[in-house]
Amino acid sequence: MGFEVIPGIDVSEGKLCFLGIGGPTKLRAFGADPVAAAEAFIEAGARRLHVVDVDLAFTGIAANVAVVRRLSSLGVPVQASGGMVTADELRRIMDAGADRAVLSSAAFGDRGAVSGIVAEMRERVVIGIETEGGRIRPRGRRADLDLDLGDTLIWLGGLGAPRFLYTNTQRVGELRGPALEELRRVVTAVGARVIASGGVTTLEQLHGLARLGIEGAVVGRALYEGDLNPAAAFGLVDGRG
Repeated sequence: MGFEVIPGIDVSEGKLCFLGIGGPTKLRAFGADPVAAAEAFIEAGARRLHVVDVDLAFTGIAANVAVVRRLSSLGVPVQASGGMVTADELRRIMDAGADRAVLSSAAFGDRGAVSGIVAEMRERVVIGIETEGGRIRPRGRRADLDLDLGDTLIWLGGLGAPRFLYTNTQRVGELRGPALEELRRVVTAVGARVIASGGVTTLEQLHGLARLGIEGAVVGRALYEGDLNPAAAFGLVDGRG
């Protein structure tokens, strides 16, 4: 499979939202129904869904497990996220049907635990790299972690993880383009498959990300409130775009 464009479906209290710099904001698109959005994206050609339990990320309460379970029944694999830092949290969301789960960079305070999760879950775990201001700074209820990006990338490069999700939190939901220079730095350092998230607005930006040799990109708000055509974006998977 070539470059994969993955629609982001952020969910709070069972409804669609987007998670920007100021926190979650409800969306009006698709009547705020995450299932309706997912079905439309699949119809347009999406081959995977990225689902974020925003309530779990910010409150620690997995309030949207039923939504993950429903979306996981639609016939395409689900990559689930939501500030998860423990193996139990990852297992719980996988038990709800998620094919892959994202381990938040908030887990980096316990490197031994992260290594153990990678060894146990292999292809089913995605290691999140959340940056702000050029440092590792996760969002959500465990937002007190603040790590040097360079040192952390050296460790991550030797971790043996199969896949990473890079998110520049200052770009998420802001429709101002991806942070390409920092992304290049991450790709060079980790030596594994990388998915980018944050800021994608146009098809041209997706083509630029694809030229970096990364595995794919999560696109959220641009599909709901921007001018990005879903069918054209998802067509990049096999070159149709």
